[in-house]
Amino acid sequence: MFSVGEPAVRPAFIFLSLSLICHVPAMGQEHEDDASHGHFDHLSDHHNGHDFELIRPYESHGRGEEESHGHAGHTSIEGYPFVHGIRTEIDFVERAMEFDLVRSNNADDGMVDELEFESELVWAINDHMIFIVGGSLISLDPIIEPNTTGIGDMELGFQFLAFGGERDLLFVALNMTVPTGDVGRDLGVGHTTLEPTALWLHDFGKGTYFQSRFGWEIPVSTTDVGSEFKYDMGLYHCFRCTEHWPMFRFLTPLIEANGITTLNEPGHGRTVLDLTTGFRWVMRERDEVGLGWSYPVTGSQHFDHQLIFGYRIHF
Repeated sequence: MFSVGEPAVRPAFIFLSLSLICHVPAMGQEHEDDASHGHFDHLSDHHNGHDFELIRPYESHGRGEEESHGHAGHTSIEGYPFVHGIRTEIDFVERAMEFDLVRSNNADDGMVDELEFESELVWAINDHMIFIVGGSLISLDPIIEPNTTGIGDMELGFQFLAFGGERDLLFVALNMTVPTGDVGRDLGVGHTTLEPTALWLHDFGKGTYFQSRFGWEIPVSTTDVGSEFKYDMGLYHCFRCTEHWPMFRFLTPLIEANGITTLNEPGHGRTVLDLTTGFRWVMRERDEVGLGWSYPVTGSQHFDHQLIFGYRIHF
């Protein structure tokens, strides 16, 4: 029998607790909430009057200013923000910087513990196109070899908003990994890859939405490594009752499935599937914080478990 203390059960327990809190308002809170919805309520009013311009993309603004449609990046027509996933991440048409600290235990078939600091710059070129550049600093603690620390591979990409509707967003992207990490020290893959990608978000309404990402990673500078099909799918629920909390605003529990399947030799058909649970929330006016825990659910695995902390600054 599961106990509340087990990591896999904690998110579900917190989700149920928040559901009860949100549906049982404190005495007098009903009137307080009606008066305080303010900025986000006019979104639904505009939608009913057919003035809302679907899901709107990036708008240039000064630091600390609200966009006319709410949260930086994208907002539901009902007013709650779409936060980014933990590992199933869609970069919206925005200007932002993401920092992630990732701790992987028993990676590389149990031979090494890995600590990785990742950074990513997302820059909206116009209202449909964004440019992405990222890099990482990796520290390895192997069982046999000496510890090593250094720069990992660099990632570049362009992402295009192909469709923005009232309930759906569809992006297409082309990403490239550049082998800047030292392959001899296991800090990089040692070859260049291209990854055409499709990303889809669907808003179910009432705070619940779905994000997905599908990519085909193709090595272009070697024939010793097979191509891989990568797929991520996540379900998110925003608790709107947290909108005016001093901390954990728009608190969003999430659950994601993250998979990789090797498409050709070597390792044809090998599939690794991880399950990720965690939370994202809004901090200050528009920044985001995330905390997640990932663990494998298939026999093949890249690590025993992984802890992920993320912070996203919107410009």
